Amino acid sequence: MDQTKGTEPKNYRAELIEMAKTDQSERDKMRRGETFDAETIDRRNTERLKEIINSIGWPRISLVGEEAAGGAWLIVQHADHDTPFQEACLKTIKGLPEGEVELEEIALLEDRVRMNRKLPQLYGTQGFPNKNGEFEPFPIADPKNLEARRKKMGLVPFSDYKEAMEKIYEQILK
Repeated sequence: MDQTKGTEPKNYRAELIEMAKTDQSERDKMRRGETFDAETIDRRNTERLKEIINSIGWPRISLVGEEAAGGAWLIVQHADHDTPFQEACLKTIKGLPEGEVELEEIALLEDRVRMNRKLPQLYGTQGFPNKNGEFEPFPIADPKNLEARRKKMGLVPFSDYKEAMEKIYEQILK
């Protein structure tokens, strides 16, 4: 993905923010137990993000602002139907200068790609609620060094993350 394409990246700011809001709105329906169609939203958002990237490169913070850049990341994070696209975006954001993407976003996308490829994750960010409503992470590579890896990426300790995820599950599983 070329980082220097296009000349008017700020034109995409509002659109990326709106796409992320639509993504979250659909997931909020799921949390409330309503009918939702995240897959359709994810596919549409992914295709549009590909067009934006083709025009301006990755929508990094200095191009579109923090909120829109976070929106682009969210769309990729939810593009599980297109793991090669997720991988390409991960490679791109890993190569960005410091401050152009949140380290936490890199960690979350890295784990998401690894989960989709059936590989052990590095940061323990991906999991599911077990039968007791507890956060059950997908397999983690080298668990003894998990906390050091999380700290390097600016993530909270795993126990705090697990607790936060369980609070979310509590709301969803009511």
